[in-house]
Amino acid sequence: MLVSILAWLENYPVADTAVRDFLGNAVPKASLTRSQAEFNDVAISNGGNLLAFVVGGLTVDKLLQALFSGVQKVGQEAITGYRWARIARSAGIYSTMVSSMWAMPFVRNYITTWRTGSVNYSQVIQSGGSNSAKTPEQEAAVQASLNDSKRHALTILGSGGVGIALSAALGKWAASRKDFGKNFLDKLYQKPFTEKILLGASGKFSKMGPWPTMLFWGIPAYIGWYHASRDPYEKKEVYVRLANFMACFSLPPYLAKKAFENKITTHFPELKDNISFNTIQDLYRNSPAKRWAAQKMLLTQNGLGMVSSIVLLGVTPQLLNIYLTQQRLKQAKKGEASLKPGLDAVSQPMNQSQFSQPSHNQSEAASLYPPQPWQSPQNCYANVPISYGFGLPTIFR
Repeated sequence: MLVSILAWLENYPVADTAVRDFLGNAVPKASLTRSQAEFNDVAISNGGNLLAFVVGGLTVDKLLQALFSGVQKVGQEAITGYRWARIARSAGIYSTMVSSMWAMPFVRNYITTWRTGSVNYSQVIQSGGSNSAKTPEQEAAVQASLNDSKRHALTILGSGGVGIALSAALGKWAASRKDFGKNFLDKLYQKPFTEKILLGASGKFSKMGPWPTMLFWGIPAYIGWYHASRDPYEKKEVYVRLANFMACFSLPPYLAKKAFENKITTHFPELKDNISFNTIQDLYRNSPAKRWAAQKMLLTQNGLGMVSSIVLLGVTPQLLNIYLTQQRLKQAKKGEASLKPGLDAVSQPMNQSQFSQPSHNQSEAASLYPPQPWQSPQNCYANVPISYGFGLPTIFR
């Protein structure tokens, strides 16, 4: 049964990518959260992205296929129209993916703030926020955060809707004109990247490979997480996850494939041109022992790639972020403690030189003083340079 599932995933790369993201990213990340509020954050953001990718992509693809049904047949007389239809469908799907990935963190922020009353990330990961009674100023800050998150989410999703509509309208117009842009399309379809970007050789969303997925799902998702970050602690965690994602998105499966490729083709030279479960099934249909031996090697290769992805994409960056953020918060508390004794001096008279030239210790302590959990993301860190972890690269500070 496992072989059958993996063979099916080979036929549908989008499903394979979704499974890898769920098992290798979302589940480990959710399992290592620091509070219930952070768990909900991860569930909403990562789960929403996954649903938007699969359900949104498939839905828009079906709608656009129906819209361009008249030019979907590939024949010499319809090749130009088919190509425009494929470009339009690709653009519409990518508009769906990019806008959904970008908007989802703002949807997450809105729900978290509404549920917990907290508008900064440090509060979410430490105590999960609080919906206890607030002062009018605190209530105003929460409402400002809710309005800001809603405005960003609706604006981005609306832009995606416009992108889908324009793709459909312009594609329909171009496809309806015989041989319109034929020379341009001939050159475009000769480019090596065209087949990969324009929904693969089959022209179907379900067959879209990993590189377009990274460009139109992974990158917009991290842009959204950064754009919607609620304080510098969250921004720095996004830095770590993005750097890790760029390095490890395709590296573990690639290295596993390279490690086993020669071994598999040495024992099974017939698979030299196409190592896959489907090819093994077809070639060794009448040789169960040989078929199972080849399948075991490929299962080991895939299993190694998946385990590596889980560790490198899900576990390692989350553990690193937990440690680094914990150190930053400790530094902030030290700064708060060092500042408190000086607060009594506020009531004492100060001469002009004291007022105009604050001491180094006061200035440093003020820079470390943590914001209150009710402050809105627009102003809570306006004057708080978070630069802990001296001697480390900026991404780890």
